[in-house]
Order: sequence, then structure tokens, then C-alpha cells
Amino acid sequence: MGFETGNVDKEFWTTHMNDKRRAKEEKAKDKKKEAQERNGTVVICMDLQGVLLAPSINALSTYFKTKLAVKNFTMYNMVTKDGVCYVWHEAEGGLTSNEFTSCIIDHSSSLSGANKIILYSDG
Repeated sequence: MGFETGNVDKEFWTTHMNDKRRAKEEKAKDKKKEAQERNGTVVICMDLQGVLLAPSINALSTYFKTKLAVKNFTMYNMVTKDGVCYVWHEAEGGLTSNEFTSCIIDHSSSLSGANKIILYSDG
């Protein structure tokens, strides 16, 4: 979008697009290779859903008084197609590296037989 509007120069955009293409190729290669070999390597994709506001209320007066920011961090095993969601609200934690590290360590410790874990994240 930045390239089309003139906010990003062509060289930066080209480099970014090449990096994006290479990352997709590597992820596809890891997924295919590990699915075929099943050698104890686990390929995980991680993503944070946009901040959810709960509960969903249409009454304007209570809307601002009762909103609670909820986070949903998902980890998906690309080989076995198993997914895990870590959900917490703003009173339990924030959006720092501590929360995400805790989720990754917790999920990694549940992967029995894994001798290598490959993580992919868009951020």
C-alpha cells in the first residue's frame, strides 16, 4: 500500500516483496519436508488476533464502562494441524514479550517427542 501511494521507494518495496516471497517458500518447504519425514521436528505458525473487546454491548452508556480488552494468541502445528489458543484479558497480562514467551514455552513443553521446533510469526 505504501508503494502505491508513494510513501515507500521502489528499492525498499522490492526488497520487502522478495523477503516476503522467500519467507513463504521457506515455510512451505519446512511444512512439506517435516510432514514427509516426521523426524521429531515440529513446524509452528503463531499469530495474535486483533484486540477483542468484550462483552459486545450496543447500549452506548454501558459500552465504555464495561469493555475489557481480550487477547487471543494462536499457535498452529502445520504438520499435525493441531491448534492451541491462549486467551487472556487486560487485567491478567499485557502485550509484552513476557506474555508471548510464556505461551511459547508452555506450548513447547507440551510437544512430546519434539527434538526441533521451527516457529513462524508475521510480527
